[in-house]
Amino acid sequence: MKLRTKVLIIAVLFLTAYAVRTFVVDYSYKADSFPGMAEARQLTDGKSGKAVIPLVTFVEIGAARCIPCKAMQPIMKEVEEEYKGQVQVVFHDVWTSKGRADA
Repeated sequence: MKLRTKVLIIAVLFLTAYAVRTFVVDYSYKADSFPGMAEARQLTDGKSGKAVIPLVTFVEIGAARCIPCKAMQPIMKEVEEEYKGQVQVVFHDVWTSKGRADA
């Protein structure tokens, strides 16, 4: 292979690595930018008052005015009650700008 071809291949590899690092690895989210994520840090144990971080956060995507979504609400609340401290259910309303049913 010619030197020019080798340099071109190395340059393309470096540009690809830089692009991956810039757009994939460094792409971080702030927890406060997602509806419901701030509440995940605010869960407390009812007895001791210590903060509890759930093992699973279930994000239910739906709409407050959607009939099947409304029908799922009691079931999701029951799951959250049954697995209190282990599972947190967060509802994201796709028909509002902030993702909350009250927004």
